[in-house]
Amino acid sequence: MNSEQKVFTRDEANQLLPELSVVLDHLRMLKQQQYLSYLELQQLQTAMREIVESEKPRDPYFAHEVELEFLHIQMRSGIEEVKKTGAILKDIDHGVVDFPAWIDHGEAFYCWQYGEKEVTHWHHVWEGFHARKKIPTDNESSEEE
Repeated sequence: MNSEQKVFTRDEANQLLPELSVVLDHLRMLKQQQYLSYLELQQLQTAMREIVESEKPRDPYFAHEVELEFLHIQMRSGIEEVKKTGAILKDIDHGVVDFPAWIDHGEAFYCWQYGEKEVTHWHHVWEGFHARKKIPTDNESSEEE
């Protein structure tokens, strides 16, 4: 972890969950809209290939391209909101967020997934979500502030 990176206690991470849940709700909805808009654009492009050149409208893709760009901008904004908290957004679809932490005298991440009521897992910095470990309920003494 670099010296500028925020290091979280479990309580600090838990305090951010309501805010992060709202942001992730929005990001997941935007990603779904972006996917549907992209599919519509692909269908339009396929249909336009079948139309005789002289019958094509001036720019049939403009509205879809603008919508995709707008959704992309909104998603970048949401991702930046998460980044400003010091948390690390790992996966929008699954709503996975890591919080840099010191656990058992080493660099690690508290690991939270959208829908969980609180941070209940952690993993080493070299591991990912698949290797997350349950935080024992009596683990408070092994955390460093």
